[in-house]
Amino acid sequence: MRFIVSLATALCLFFSSFTLRHDFHASLADVRYNVESKHFEVALRVFTDDLEADLSKFTGKQIRYPKQGKDKSPDPFLVAYLKERFYPVYKGKPLNDIRYLGKENVVDVTWIYFEIPASDIRAEKLEWQYSVMLDLFDDQSNLLNIEYRGRKATLLFDRAHPRLPVEWK
Repeated sequence: MRFIVSLATALCLFFSSFTLRHDFHASLADVRYNVESKHFEVALRVFTDDLEADLSKFTGKQIRYPKQGKDKSPDPFLVAYLKERFYPVYKGKPLNDIRYLGKENVVDVTWIYFEIPASDIRAEKLEWQYSVMLDLFDDQSNLLNIEYRGRKATLLFDRAHPRLPVEWK
């Protein structure tokens, strides 16, 4: 019996030393323009622990999300954060009216879903601000895949380049 207790204790200590930490810092955004609603539809994927750390820094409050589940309830801290860190820019004007739809937590990743109204814009004049977690990590990179009226682009943001013009393929 003592052997089983010792083995169980050793296994618990061994497995508790592993964490869900990751050695790289990246986020991914998939953005599509809906011609009918005239909105950018956004699915933003971030590591949950990084989001919690940056939101806590942003708000001055401890922010924690559950490891699993969908949540459509309002999240004013997250919306304020996104309005400041993720939005298109058209003719020098930020389009940061975020319409939050919800988030989904899957183990160590959070998917955030929202829309950004964007009527009467032209693709040639479009820029994007994507500074999510750039203040938190020196090696943070943010990848944006965007589709607008059949045109596609991929942009890579980092601390030196938080805002980029959209260059269509």
